[in-house]
Amino acid sequence: MTRRLMLLNLVLAAMLAGSWWRMKQTWERARLREQALISRSVSASPGPEAPGFEPAQPVTATSYADVALKMLFSRDRNPNVVIEEKPPEPVPEFPVAYGVLAFGDDLTVFLGERPSSPQKGYHKGDQIGPFRIADLTREQIVLEWKEKKFEKTIAELKAKNPAPAAPEAAAAAGEPKRHPETGRVLVESTPSPKLEAIIEKQKEASGGNPWISVGGTNHACAPGDTTPAGAVVNGFRKVQRAGMFGNSCFWEPAR
Repeated sequence: MTRRLMLLNLVLAAMLAGSWWRMKQTWERARLREQALISRSVSASPGPEAPGFEPAQPVTATSYADVALKMLFSRDRNPNVVIEEKPPEPVPEFPVAYGVLAFGDDLTVFLGERPSSPQKGYHKGDQIGPFRIADLTREQIVLEWKEKKFEKTIAELKAKNPAPAAPEAAAAAGEPKRHPETGRVLVESTPSPKLEAIIEKQKEASGGNPWISVGGTNHACAPGDTTPAGAVVNGFRKVQRAGMFGNSCFWEPAR
């Protein structure tokens, strides 16, 4: 039994010694590889060359024009700006001339701003409405307005007389009618409703005759009576006479 144990111990000791020797060899080989790797020089391969950079160009106005065109709130977004010119102001109406009065070298022109305006006397250098009298002679006048001069004759500035209206137009405009022989104005009146009622009552009181009884032999003409002079109605003749205070009208017994 003792011999077996001793033999087993020897085997175990031999195995331990073999393992230690094996480990030592492995460690030495690893150390040699490490030393060889550290001491070996590695040649670096050349890398790619970096591209060169161009120098920056100076900034110009045309270089950012595209930015301004595409920016919504830029004032110069639209390069084709259309500038609308203000139409020239029309020349005001020229004054109306009525004549020139001369006292030696002193000239006075009578003008009105419009045909309906009252006329006043003006001298050279005076202002009438928007115009200034730059020069004045007996027959011509020079008007200045906003550094513009207009040379006009007195005859050109005189008021133009309107063309006479046609008879139909005059009648439509309300021109009064006149008697064909005397030329007096004929007044046409329309009786009021109250007056018509009074006339109807007077006709009823006179029995429908065109006169009004005034208590005598003769009768007065009723208002609105259109019976011609000399007509005889129910034994009475209509008489119309011209007197100092106008025409008189009455009915007298027919003989």
